[in-house]
Amino acid sequence: QQAQSPLAEFHGPSFDIGNERFYSFDGAPLGLTAWLPEGQEPTAVLIALHGMNDYANTYYLAGPWFARHGVAVYAYDARGFGRSPNRGVWAGERLMTEDLRTALAVARRAHPNATIGVIGDSMGAATTIAAFGDPNAPQADRVVLVAPAVWGWSTLPDAYALTLWVGAHTFPWRAVSPPRNVVRTRTASDNREALLQAGRAPYMIWQTRIDAVYGLVGLMET
Repeated sequence: QQAQSPLAEFHGPSFDIGNERFYSFDGAPLGLTAWLPEGQEPTAVLIALHGMNDYANTYYLAGPWFARHGVAVYAYDARGFGRSPNRGVWAGERLMTEDLRTALAVARRAHPNATIGVIGDSMGAATTIAAFGDPNAPQADRVVLVAPAVWGWSTLPDAYALTLWVGAHTFPWRAVSPPRNVVRTRTASDNREALLQAGRAPYMIWQTRIDAVYGLVGLMET
């Protein structure tokens, strides 16, 4: 019996809001959360990209606010994160930027009269910079970078860069997590409820593979 290709039912990139999936250019089912204005066509659309180890939940406060003001938000989980395939495994810059390009095309097709923008947070901002810095950049009307991740190889201290390179080429699969006995002097936000919500979010990644950190630094260098 002839095996059926997993792409046999793929009919092209799309946002499947009901099933919380963004089907990208190659049929990969990426996690999707959408906040849409009720009873009206949006005046603007934002493709929202999250940061490292996070997922679309990043926008759980901003998404509803935008929707109430007539702006649609489509936040998808990058490959290797959240509800997307191969959680915890770094997908690579080329795939990540192509996913963004595809999401923008799907949004433009779905909302031809709206202003189309991208909002990228941290790693999502790095992906955005890499995509729009490419000679064959995607088309968008607005780009918003939130705390962009740009600490690449050329700005890392030599000891950090050497340690990461050796680790990524020796035991890339090993997962690391922040030490628990370190006194923290900085807090990510003064919104305690938001911090607790992030800590309880079911698809967050709390241990990071060394090769994923290596991939992130390469993306930030780009």
